[in-house]
Amino acid sequence: MIPILIEGGSNLLLTNKEGLTAHELARAQGHDSVAKYLGERTILQALARDEGMDDIIHHIQLGINPNIANSQGWTPLIYASAKGFEVEARQLIALGAIVDLAENDGWTPLIFAANNGFHNLVKLFLSLGANIDHVSANNRTAFSQAKDHQFNEVLAVLEEYKRGLQEEIERREAQELQRKIDEEKKTTPAAEEDGKKEPVPASFLGNTEEKKKKGGFLGLWN
Repeated sequence: MIPILIEGGSNLLLTNKEGLTAHELARAQGHDSVAKYLGERTILQALARDEGMDDIIHHIQLGINPNIANSQGWTPLIYASAKGFEVEARQLIALGAIVDLAENDGWTPLIFAANNGFHNLVKLFLSLGANIDHVSANNRTAFSQAKDHQFNEVLAVLEEYKRGLQEEIERREAQELQRKIDEEKKTTPAAEEDGKKEPVPASFLGNTEEKKKKGGFLGLWN
């Protein structure tokens, strides 16, 4: 019955006299499976209505999966990134939203933020490990979108981050090279080290030829 009512257009964001939605009522009465279903549908309905993030975040705070997606693969975080809602994006991430989760065409929150010129969101996603090189199904990247729309602030953020990545790679490679050099020094064969010792001076042995004449081999030690 509930799915039929929802498909028929029931507004799940409406509240009763106590200010509770259908999701909250089911949850309060211990109907967990019904509450989960209603909570998910409430979030999807809120995304479709495009009326902001308050209701979405509220129901996620009540335990609904923050990575729930509609038929196009849009999650609450993708919606926030496309709209430029930085505060709400931070809240969603704190609640468990996945930064690199893409929609059906392969666009991630980072690509949406770059596409719409939201450089602060681009900074946020990169600081949390978003893949700067991710390529969508139609071969779009954060760089390509920022470049196409001439969002210079976004491009500056992306380029600075890319330089930082390259510097970090070079630093780690240098560290690894130094580690190998140090390891080789520790494992140098003893024989090789012996070969580096200075020869015993002839004066220490004395005149060996003279000793040979006097007593052969034993004469060396007399």
